[in-house]
Amino acid sequence: TSPHISLHFLDSFGTAIEDFVFTDPREAIGLGGFQLFPVSPNPSRGEFSLGYSVPHLSDVTLDIYDVTGRLVCRASSGEHAEGLYDLQLSGFSAGLYFCRMKAGDFSATERFVVIR
Repeated sequence: TSPHISLHFLDSFGTAIEDFVFTDPREAIGLGGFQLFPVSPNPSRGEFSLGYSVPHLSDVTLDIYDVTGRLVCRASSGEHAEGLYDLQLSGFSAGLYFCRMKAGDFSATERFVVIR
């Protein structure tokens, strides 16, 4: 059996929402490719973390949209070096939001909820 690393993402109630198993340590820390990690906590009370990985020097954009498709904020934009990133955001009103990460041909979206 080859070694592996397991990551478990939990919601604010401790319920598993996503599991990942990696056999390559670079993938386990997010450097196997572009990745947008689940927003944490989800749901939140207006303060949350956006995590993502960039495998090589790239132009990256992270935009946050509300449920109507209106751009609420550009969380990050510009050239990013290889690495893991963690943005701490706050001040969002209650509602449903979507975070979209774009980097070259890569695009990923994560849904999250802000409650009162």
